[in-house]
Amino acid sequence: MPTSTYDLDLPALRPQTLLPTNQTTDFSRNFRQLEKTAKRPYSLAKVIRERGSQPPRLTGFEMEVHQELCALNRGHEVMGTMIPMQALSRRDLSVGTYPQSVQTSVSEDVIPFLRYRAVCGRLGSTLLTDLVGGPWKLPRATATGGSNWLAEVAVATPAEAAFDQITLTSSRISANSIVSKQLVAQAQPDIEQVIIDELSAAIAVETDRCVLNGSGVAPQPLGILNLPVNAAGTYAYNARCPNVTFGGPASWASVLQFETTLDEGAQAHNNGTFGWCVGPGVRSKWMAAPKVATYPEFLWSQPDSEIDGRIAGRTAVNTSQLPAGSVIFGRWSDCLIATWAGAEILVNPFVRAIQAEHLISLNFFIAVAFRYSSAFVCSADSGAQ
Repeated sequence: MPTSTYDLDLPALRPQTLLPTNQTTDFSRNFRQLEKTAKRPYSLAKVIRERGSQPPRLTGFEMEVHQELCALNRGHEVMGTMIPMQALSRRDLSVGTYPQSVQTSVSEDVIPFLRYRAVCGRLGSTLLTDLVGGPWKLPRATATGGSNWLAEVAVATPAEAAFDQITLTSSRISANSIVSKQLVAQAQPDIEQVIIDELSAAIAVETDRCVLNGSGVAPQPLGILNLPVNAAGTYAYNARCPNVTFGGPASWASVLQFETTLDEGAQAHNNGTFGWCVGPGVRSKWMAAPKVATYPEFLWSQPDSEIDGRIAGRTAVNTSQLPAGSVIFGRWSDCLIATWAGAEILVNPFVRAIQAEHLISLNFFIAVAFRYSSAFVCSADSGAQ
């Protein structure tokens, strides 16, 4: 890849629903250009085949990507092979005529796996991708300068906006998988996708769990359910909105109380990412609970053509990653999921050699933070009573 100069200054955040925030490194641009030059997409199966051979090796396009990612991640000891995050993302693959088994084109619109696999990604969490160095400090406004009405020659009262910072500190997350040597020996696009799905699913699911319910005990990130909670009537930025208590079976009034609680904080306007995330038992209960007696609409609607449901017109998802009966409502773009450039893959062909299998370890760095914790409100008791 062309030699590049990497600017480590973080650009202004531009959160958009389900869109990653572009960084100042030009690795992604170089990666796309070299894929076009190579006339084939990056192959994770090729990396595993070559690193699992004796002696281990790495050649061609994949070697150049490894070298550039190592340069980006100065200061991190690399024992395995650095692979791009794009290798763990969904692609639209097509197969050429020669050789028959080699992919020859790939859509440039690669969807990050954290987005399409993770509940939080589907709800609109902001993804900050390809970070380098750090820790990153993001400014956050905690008060405005304000305004007031004055006579024509009256003296204005000076006032300044107040800011604090959100710190993104990376933590290493690791996933392990086992694939057969015969599987990685195949060059079919479908086999490549099997390997990608196996590796990315474990990382995406665990990241999702930590965003929702992480303990916050280092190095595990702090999740929404374990954020501090504001007392009734208070709305500090670094704590969740006051809890909503059902006190019995969920009703239409109790559902609406979630959005009312968020509105009362005067901090979280709907930017298109208001949504619901519920634990086991809630969806089935709410699909059978009418909004009002004798009215043929229910708290949870499930359009036939959609994977996710709707509650009060907002996107609603259910997941076993939450404790049974849990209910979260919030502005999900305030959830920040940051990933650092590249992931490290280690291929061990020895530990399961007798079964003709490779043990694969995938490691990369991630951070979870909340721009405004008060953009979320949770239930104090079960929504599945």
